Amino acid sequence: MPPEVLSRIFSILASDLFGRIGSSLDWIIVTHVCKFWYHVARDNPTLWSSINFIHPRWAKEKLTRAKSVPLRLDYQHNDIQGSEKAGQEALSLALNKLPLIKTVTIEGPADVLEGFIKEMCGLPAPLMEDLRLISPKGNAIDTTAIWGSLFNGIAPRLKCVAFLGVSIDFKTTLFRSVEVLILGPMLHLVSIPDMLELLSNLPKLVDLGLSFAFRQPDDAQAARLANTEPVLMPRCRLVQAIGVGNDVSPEHTVATPTMFLRWLRFAQPVDLELTMSWDADEFPAADPVTLEQIFGPLSSHYAAHGTQYSHLEVTRTARPPMDTVTEQIDIFAQGKNDASILLTFWFLDEVHTADCRQLVEEFAKHLPRADLQSVNIEVDIGAYTWYSLFGELRHLQEIKTYLYEGVPHALLMSDTGGHCIFPSLTKLTLYFDAEDEEKSKQGCWQRLPEVLEFRATHGAPVREIEILPEDEVPEEYLAPLAEFVVIRR
Repeated sequence: MPPEVLSRIFSILASDLFGRIGSSLDWIIVTHVCKFWYHVARDNPTLWSSINFIHPRWAKEKLTRAKSVPLRLDYQHNDIQGSEKAGQEALSLALNKLPLIKTVTIEGPADVLEGFIKEMCGLPAPLMEDLRLISPKGNAIDTTAIWGSLFNGIAPRLKCVAFLGVSIDFKTTLFRSVEVLILGPMLHLVSIPDMLELLSNLPKLVDLGLSFAFRQPDDAQAARLANTEPVLMPRCRLVQAIGVGNDVSPEHTVATPTMFLRWLRFAQPVDLELTMSWDADEFPAADPVTLEQIFGPLSSHYAAHGTQYSHLEVTRTARPPMDTVTEQIDIFAQGKNDASILLTFWFLDEVHTADCRQLVEEFAKHLPRADLQSVNIEVDIGAYTWYSLFGELRHLQEIKTYLYEGVPHALLMSDTGGHCIFPSLTKLTLYFDAEDEEKSKQGCWQRLPEVLEFRATHGAPVREIEILPEDEVPEEYLAPLAEFVVIRR
């Protein structure tokens, strides 16, 4: 077999069986078959071009065998086996080939990460497409001063940037070709004018993720912002913003993550995923000023720019925002065709149900919702509230919720003409929590057959129920539903 053909087979084997070429060396067993196979693999530089630094000595060997092909580097400081110093030395050698690097991920302590960032200054990065710099939570670093020399200002192919715990220069023009930008926790509150200046230099941006707090504009700044034209984001389709409370800078007032939307203008439908995390004492949910700060920008954005949303989600979660952002890095570019809005309230302490109900009510009142196709409400808002807030939704196709008592009651309601509310509803996605009786009452599940039969006889049948998580729901809850709907688990 010609070496070129065998080399291609090795590349396919490494990629198909073990992910990105070179990220795992389990495929290397094939090089032990004979000397010919060994030499063919060794002399194929693309097989060695993806380098992690778990074994520093082997990383140096791969760097040599990769020769002058584009490199993919993945440095995880905590995963290095043996000497961490040896791992840092191996990465330093790789960074000396900066003009050949195509993607680089560096995750490590602040001092280590800062040193590597300095090593990426002064040399151009003409092939760089993906740059991810991650400092552990609570160890944010400020590298603003060295931004002018990063990549010598040259990275024309840069498409994806993720900086978690790394401050940037908001005046930089290095990101003009970037399509996915994820910025994580900063050392200080970020001013809205600075963020707008950065976005004005991102004409190709598609997906934007922010997990830091904005500073509430003072009177003088607010007056200047009032006369500021919105920044046009012609290609943007997804904005994810996570706001935090005053634990970042207690001396300054924190703005809600929705506020900066007042100064953005989109040329197409955009998905908004907004998470707000405050201590209950810091976040008076019933305060009119707070409600206006959260929902005012959304409703005014619709009025000014015509942005409509087809999916509405209001959730509560105990998951830390940092985890959410980290998980989003690899799937961030998977945008949706329909515009949507996801609003998650993440509380450090529990909040009264009444407060959550009021937030949902305000959310529904402030948003144009005639064409909503999906509603995800993970708080108990009661049957009448479901009816009064969402009863006019003629195009609603899916409801996602825990099975609170209000849900089956609402689905049994009729409008003034005697027709089922939600006439287009065809799917229920039901969350199940075996440890929380309030969210998963047996009586509510026992009412589902009645609900399904009622809707079927009134011309609005539910055809599918999806259960999450799939393995916890008792079979006696599900068996009576089988004759009415398809159950997906």
